[in-house]
Amino acid sequence: MFSMKNIIVFVCTCIVGAIAGGCEVGGGRELLVLSFEAGQELEYKMVSQRNIDLTIASKAKNTSKTDKMSERLELVMVYKPVEVNPYGLSTIEATCKSAKVKRKSFTSRGGKKDAVENLAGKSFTFKLTPTGKIVEYSELTSLLEKVGKTAFDPKKEGRRLVKNPDMLHDFVALQWYLWDSISTIKDPIKGVAIGSEWKALQMIPMSIHWPPTRETTYVLDEVIETEQERKAMIKSTYAISDEKLGDWPKPHSGRFQMKGVFGFLIQYRFLSIEGGGTQVFDLKRNLIEKDTQQYKMEVSASFMLPLGDTPPMLTVDQKLTVELVK
Repeated sequence: MFSMKNIIVFVCTCIVGAIAGGCEVGGGRELLVLSFEAGQELEYKMVSQRNIDLTIASKAKNTSKTDKMSERLELVMVYKPVEVNPYGLSTIEATCKSAKVKRKSFTSRGGKKDAVENLAGKSFTFKLTPTGKIVEYSELTSLLEKVGKTAFDPKKEGRRLVKNPDMLHDFVALQWYLWDSISTIKDPIKGVAIGSEWKALQMIPMSIHWPPTRETTYVLDEVIETEQERKAMIKSTYAISDEKLGDWPKPHSGRFQMKGVFGFLIQYRFLSIEGGGTQVFDLKRNLIEKDTQQYKMEVSASFMLPLGDTPPMLTVDQKLTVELVK
């Protein structure tokens, strides 16, 4: 009977053999896998920009009011392979070189320092397969739990924990799903033909207790080839999903009260999501060069106390970008 370790070694051995023969595996199929060199650092700039409109309407008074907020996270992440095993799991050290947040709340008042900014200068290691699947991430979980605690106001006796707005879910999404476009391919050894589709289940980052889930559909759209380069263009589209996510590193746990407007909203209903993205995958270097995702999501909610005759509506306009700096 084969163990999971034996299966991983077998799959990785097949992949290494395919890489040795080039990224094309025959029949017009492309091999989408990662390739690391020990000690060679990869630096990425990552940005998450979210604009939210909160609309409260009254049918009885025939009135409508929209308040706006925005939040932007800029990260610089450095990934350094410390142990490269082409036949199994490679160990990567990730360092958050910088983390900066700009936020304009519904009340236009500046808040406290965002907890995610405390990640600057911090490092964690994780293990992943040549297909980009993260299989060991205890250091990331531990770091997120530690930094996540800084989002809470000091608890006073008899009071519930109150959490300030933060963009830790955005940080998680940018790390956890960085290689999802290739790690979710069902049979990576066979390669991917142009026009092929595959799916992934992912968290949608939002500053709420339980962020929603989306089903992402990836398509290998085309391969652009020159004398010096070969790049795969991977398109993505999104749909709201009710399916429960598997394990993912969570920055917060337990019961707490959100500070600000989101502390008064309950019963979120994620109605729709529209948009898409494009990822550029370097087939010669076997790495992600650039990724852009942009979508608009419609959400209805309820107030903890009745404040009108129609439910509040939120429109979330989100853009996520990842770009290889060096």
